[in-house]
Amino acid sequence: MTLLLFAGGATTSIRAGMAFLDWPLSNGSLNPEGWTTKPDQLAEHSHRLLGMKMGLLSIIMAVLCQIYDRRGWVRKLAWSIVGVIILQGVLGGLRVLLDEQNIQVEGNWIAQVFLILHATGAQVTLCMWVTLVIALSRQWIAGDRSWLDEVGPEMFRIGVIVMITLTIQLLWGAMVRHFHAATIFANNFPFLTANLQGLSSILPDDWNLQVFVHFMHRAWAWVVFAAIAWFYYKIWANKAVWGVLGKWMIAGKVLFFLQILLGALVVWTFRNPHAATVHTLIGAAIMAINWSLTFWLGQGKARA
Repeated sequence: MTLLLFAGGATTSIRAGMAFLDWPLSNGSLNPEGWTTKPDQLAEHSHRLLGMKMGLLSIIMAVLCQIYDRRGWVRKLAWSIVGVIILQGVLGGLRVLLDEQNIQVEGNWIAQVFLILHATGAQVTLCMWVTLVIALSRQWIAGDRSWLDEVGPEMFRIGVIVMITLTIQLLWGAMVRHFHAATIFANNFPFLTANLQGLSSILPDDWNLQVFVHFMHRAWAWVVFAAIAWFYYKIWANKAVWGVLGKWMIAGKVLFFLQILLGALVVWTFRNPHAATVHTLIGAAIMAINWSLTFWLGQGKARA
């Protein structure tokens, strides 16, 4: 899954999504001639191949869960992952087939809608895989769950709020990437204008769609920061929960500050593709960690 996310992020970072104008094949072939020697085709075709392999692995996992796991919800989750990965492939394909280069239109908003849905769906798929891994883990099946008695409904609700804020930030980030708005303010991070006097240093001089989504991505990051800080404080303050989930909370905190640095690097380096791709991967990791924390805390809510 990490390799697939990396390939997808790299494809977007170097704007190679239309390296092939057809889908599901690439230039009419599963192994198009010369694709390993051209950076854009290498990125896009690798992404397609990894997506196909991920689909096959998800089918294998679903079959194994169907055979060996007696829990109905786990079986349904495994097959749901298969369905979501198929949907992801269709969304990615529609992004190509409905691009302005294929349907001969002046604007490209139709393909961009499918691009954003495809990017969001990748995070949903990751969180579903995280849920399945937790459900199949030894800690979940046979571990001590007495610490969940110390979890109240409030902590779970805060986790849900964090996930909502992260999902909104994911949508802003996807729009920044796909509307090519990452460097709209040149290399002037953390400011939004060349004028560094007073309020004008944090508000754009002029507004358009690219400026708006870039501004909202930065502004909403503060909302995410506040929600995560609140969530992590509640975990830290509860000794029983901290003893089990503390290491994941620390990882989430480190990744969050690393994400800020990477976001700055994207601006400072005029959207270096490596920085942009890693920024996307770290964002996915933050989503996965906070979802795993929320999912575990939800079990405490169920016991309350």
